[in-house]
Amino acid sequence: SMSGSSVSPHHNVSTFAPASLELFCDKVENLDLSAKPQAQDINRNLPPRCKIICTIGPASKSPDKLKALVLAGMNVARLNFSHGDHEYHLETIQRIREVTCDTRRVVALLLDTKGPEIRTGKMTDDKEWPLAKGQEFLITTDETVKGDSAKVAVLYKNLPKLVKPGDNILIDDGLISLLVLESNETMIRTRVENHGMLGGSKGVNLPGIPVDLPSVTAKDVDDISFGVEQGIDFIAASFVRKPEDVLTIRQLHDSK
Repeated sequence: SMSGSSVSPHHNVSTFAPASLELFCDKVENLDLSAKPQAQDINRNLPPRCKIICTIGPASKSPDKLKALVLAGMNVARLNFSHGDHEYHLETIQRIREVTCDTRRVVALLLDTKGPEIRTGKMTDDKEWPLAKGQEFLITTDETVKGDSAKVAVLYKNLPKLVKPGDNILIDDGLISLLVLESNETMIRTRVENHGMLGGSKGVNLPGIPVDLPSVTAKDVDDISFGVEQGIDFIAASFVRKPEDVLTIRQLHDSK
């Protein structure tokens, strides 16, 4: 018998009110996947169940594009401070606020800090070079070396001191994975774990390896100060590793 039994939170059949459930099913049944969505009609009668964060860049910062994003349901506008100067971001902030006033919608502003970065150096002929799974590949801290299919420079002098055999080095958001075989003061010998194309100035990540880089750089301090002055709603901190990193940013915020 179902009477007197409890229902697990993971099987809560009352999540949708009957009317809302009927409306939702009706929308799904009549959904035309080939039709162009009408921003003003999307989930108009259903309560929002998630928040949508949109990164605003050169392709989306025009007033018309911003208005379309707001009407389509953008809740948070992310400003990536890895690119653009304060003048650029100020213009974007002003446009977003003008659009939100015109549409009478609430959109929060999120400042995403650049944080410390480890990047590869320049490549020979300024082009991408292929890496094959299983081949050996060298990483050097000599920034004058131009990369190719056999080697690349990295703009972080302490990297060879931090890694050990068995560690992984990820390049270009993990598109290329390298397994450390051995290292000395200036060089790391690795084995490529997957095929890929390697270009210059690509990000380098070291999963599980402590890195002696500051979590908040001088640029981050300047950017956060600017953001606080402009009334930014959220700060997304890159490269957070410990509670003190968050406290540092909070102190920067509170001091303004």
